[in-house]
Amino acid sequence: MQGIPPLYRNASLDNFKLPTDNPTANRGLANVLLGVKSFAREFPSEKKPGLLLIGEPGTGKTHLAVAALRILDLARL
Repeated sequence: MQGIPPLYRNASLDNFKLPTDNPTANRGLANVLLGVKSFAREFPSEKKPGLLLIGEPGTGKTHLAVAALRILDLARL
């Protein structure tokens, strides 16, 4: 896939790492991961027309966005 930053070329939902040192962050990101999986599985959907990831730097937004994009790109092949 062109335009993907080199650091994220292998990003997938399967290799997204939840933090183990912060239970609150772990639960929160686990919910986000489920939401991204749901979005990718149900796309396109009028009820969920887009995906918005908000958070501090280093929380996994780009990884999850690229992973979702990869699923959606593969689905259209």
